[in-house]
Amino acid sequence: MIPRRDNTSFGGEIKSAAFIGDSDILLGTSLELLSAAAEIKRLQQQVHQSEALFNEYRVWYEQHEATLGNPVSDDKPKPLTIQEILKEESQIQGLFEYYTGFKFSRFQALLDVLTIQAPQHHNNRKDIVNMECEDKLLLSMIRLRHNFGLKDLAFRFAISTQAVICRTGCEPLAYRET
Repeated sequence: MIPRRDNTSFGGEIKSAAFIGDSDILLGTSLELLSAAAEIKRLQQQVHQSEALFNEYRVWYEQHEATLGNPVSDDKPKPLTIQEILKEESQIQGLFEYYTGFKFSRFQALLDVLTIQAPQHHNNRKDIVNMECEDKLLLSMIRLRHNFGLKDLAFRFAISTQAVICRTGCEPLAYRET
């Protein structure tokens, strides 16, 4: 005879040693239901504790949001400028010299020698017009010293790659007539 799962054989005989009655099945099911109910209760308590902790963090964040700033922002990154480098110079010694190869005083002297107020032809390009002369020279010096790619410089200065090509040329810089 081939045994079946419900402890009977295909001949219809019940095995007495492994007999499970209807009351035992209901009792087993009841225990399973009690166990499931206890698990549900435990999970509900865990959810309640997590919600309470989340609310504490939310309140703390709202209180400190102004000092933290907005860590997730859709704004463009700050462009690299002389002022940004000089601000970071207090924390990272030699940063300006790393980028340009000059100390700031020599950079200023070079800027004074090279800069004139010549008419510039930019076809109304706002990204080019908005750059200060010192930032244009900074861009040129960084390009010469480090040979960063055009896309890299465009990202660092928050301008287009076409503007980088225009800025690394000598058009805004010329010798001052004496």
